[in-house]
Amino acid sequence: MAGKLLFVIFILYFYLCGLKQIVPILMKLAYIIIAVTAITYAGCKSSKGAQSSAAAPAAPAAPSTSDLVKAAQAKWPDITAQTIDEGKDLYNTGACTGCHGPKNIAKRSEAEWPSIVDRMAHKAKITDAQKDAVLKYVLAMKMASK
Repeated sequence: MAGKLLFVIFILYFYLCGLKQIVPILMKLAYIIIAVTAITYAGCKSSKGAQSSAAAPAAPAAPSTSDLVKAAQAKWPDITAQTIDEGKDLYNTGACTGCHGPKNIAKRSEAEWPSIVDRMAHKAKITDAQKDAVLKYVLAMKMASK
């Protein structure tokens, strides 16, 4: 509707002012169309964002380090909070997120993670101890979520 109205205004202005004024008019018309489109898009985007965030369920709280240690002790009895924290830091804010954001740990099976961490450790240039910490953190997260 607004586009048709602008077109009619453009035609009327063109006939009143003559051909000499066509370029400035086209520029003004282009700016008006861009502004109206941007305002309309921003309005749609913000109202959609408000609807989707209100409907989205709250994310579950991440397990604490002590919960992760307890879960991992079934597999590694001598695991420490320091190892879990090191793996967590590397996974969430360090070497892993240097190339990509944190991945959804639950999406992959426990059997898939060792090969994923091996492959990524090479790309991230982390030590074997750091690789071990990342793997233990990821698997502890999986164990704690069961």
